[in-house]
Order: sequence, then structure tokens, then C-alpha cells
Amino acid sequence: FASRPLDVMAQYGMDQAQLTAISSIAVLPGAFFSIALGNWFDKHGSRGVRYVGAALIALAACCQLWRVYADSYVALFAITFLSGTFFLPTQVLPAKLIEAWFPRRQMGTAMGVFGASAGVGIMAVFAFGSLFPSTTVALLSCAAGFACVALLWAAFAKLPERGSGQGTGIDARAG
Repeated sequence: FASRPLDVMAQYGMDQAQLTAISSIAVLPGAFFSIALGNWFDKHGSRGVRYVGAALIALAACCQLWRVYADSYVALFAITFLSGTFFLPTQVLPAKLIEAWFPRRQMGTAMGVFGASAGVGIMAVFAFGSLFPSTTVALLSCAAGFACVALLWAAFAKLPERGSGQGTGIDARAG
């Protein structure tokens, strides 16, 4: 939204305060659900990390697609909140994977690369968001991106087998 402020404000009839609210509302669910979801994943192990994580990201992708059809600020706000409810709590999962795949002495570097890549991704969204011909096309690209992430997560986000020698030696797969 922030990379296309004038278009978004005109399309949904919102003012600056509403644009600010809708640009940040998706992060609120992460504050509420990340701890609970992290605890759940600790108890349910690698299949949960892989498949439940992919399902939550896929649900967020559906919300992203649904946003294309929102016809009012209230609808867009609610759908954006719902998308954040599904997606942001999954951000506890990369740390679980990094812990399982990298030795303790490499954790700082691995987390640094992960954090840097997230920053580069966010920067790219802001840099290229205004290049789309319309807000609708920009929202469709977000939905496609989320769908790709869900598929890639289901295909590749798995923890190493027990006793494989990967990671910290701590079994990151509970259960």
C-alpha cells in the first residue's frame, strides 16, 4: 500500500490515517499468535513445521487474492488483518529450521543472512510496487508471491532426519 499511496487512497476512498492503519494492521496478529504457534510447533514436530506452515501461508495467499476483490476500506482492512493472522505467526518457523540445519557457531551468520534477505525483499517491494500498472495488478502479484512461497515451503521446508549430524545437535523436532 505504501508504494502506491495515492492510487490506494483513491481506489478505496481512504485518508492518510486509514492508509497508515491498513499498512500496519497485518503485523498485529503476529504479536498475538506467534508465541502460541511457536509453542504448538515445538510440540508437534517437523510435519507440523512443513505442512501446517505451508497451509497457513496458502491461506494467507487466498486472503491476498481476496483483497483484489475488496470493494471498500472496511473489507480491505478486515482481509488484510486476516492475511496477517495466517502469515505473520509463521515467521517463527525459519528460526526453527535454521537451528536444525546450522551448527551453533554458525547461527549468528545464518540468522543474519535470513534477516538481510527479508530486508532486501521488503526493499524490493517498495522499489518495484509503483511499477505495476494498477493497484489490482500489484495485489495480484502479492497473491502469486504468497502462493509460490507456500509451494516452496511445502516442497523444501523440512527438518533434517534424526542423527544426520546437521544443526546444533539439539533435536528441533519435538514429538
